[in-house]
Amino acid sequence: MYCNLPLALFTLPDASDLSLASTWRYVAHSALHGVRHGLLFFLIIYVIERYYKVRTIKYKSRNFLHDTCYWIYGRSDLSRILFTASLFKFLGSRLAFIEITFFRSLPVFARFFLYFIFADFLTYWLHRWQHSSRVLWAFHSMHHSQEQLTFATSMRTHPVDDFILTTLSFIPLMLLGQPVHLWLPVYIAMEFMIAILHSEIPWRFGPLYRVFVSPTFHSFHHSIRPEHHNQNFGRLLSIWDYLFGTAVPEQERPVAYGLPDCKMPTLVSQLCSPFLRLYEGIPKSIRGGNSGQVVAISAAAEEAFLNASNQKTDIP
Repeated sequence: MYCNLPLALFTLPDASDLSLASTWRYVAHSALHGVRHGLLFFLIIYVIERYYKVRTIKYKSRNFLHDTCYWIYGRSDLSRILFTASLFKFLGSRLAFIEITFFRSLPVFARFFLYFIFADFLTYWLHRWQHSSRVLWAFHSMHHSQEQLTFATSMRTHPVDDFILTTLSFIPLMLLGQPVHLWLPVYIAMEFMIAILHSEIPWRFGPLYRVFVSPTFHSFHHSIRPEHHNQNFGRLLSIWDYLFGTAVPEQERPVAYGLPDCKMPTLVSQLCSPFLRLYEGIPKSIRGGNSGQVVAISAAAEEAFLNASNQKTDIP
């Protein structure tokens, strides 16, 4: 799981100038930076994976191509410019009266430490909510439908899931009075670390396995095996999973990922399936007179998605 705090607030000369932020030039500029960062991450992680003799054929698959699209979209800040940044601008002045200023009196290192601990603790519980709520899971399942993990899978997030998680993560941190410039170095470090966690690098971090999330620890969260589902929720700290009983006790990394009952082989299915699942969960008495036709269409669409999933996914 990846929490996309609004990078537009870090890079724009004036974060409140949304007219500048919404220009296509800025979007293209951000996307280009995303491509550069992605290439850098790819080179570093690819070399490490080759060193450990990890399978790299996945980088020639359609699955990786899809995740690359989400990477570029996420790094372009388009969704956060159009939706999240506007919401934060609206809420900022209205929630300022309950801002907690205690943290501003602490030394910089203490603020970094407390911000990191609080943000990770908050994300742990938000992540558990994403798995326990039928509505949130409908969108978050898109992230878990990936069957070939790569660093780019960290950005494989449905736009609705991205908006909800970013908003819920940001508001409490904003109330704590954390200035924007304090987030930037933490954000960059977390971005690279979360990318590594979605790779197949066989790192466990030795005795720190129970403290920090490693690629091996997070791989159980994406495992296709039912006994691994709804476990290992930690984003960067694994201590929460051990404290609250959601850590997988096994040592060997799983070899298969994804959701057996949720196939999303195309970009269209990844974006549309969550809405279809939510609709099918509504009682027929509420759907209305045309519910039968819509359900038939959704069933046909799901069948097409499943048929497509059985086709070869390697890019020619």
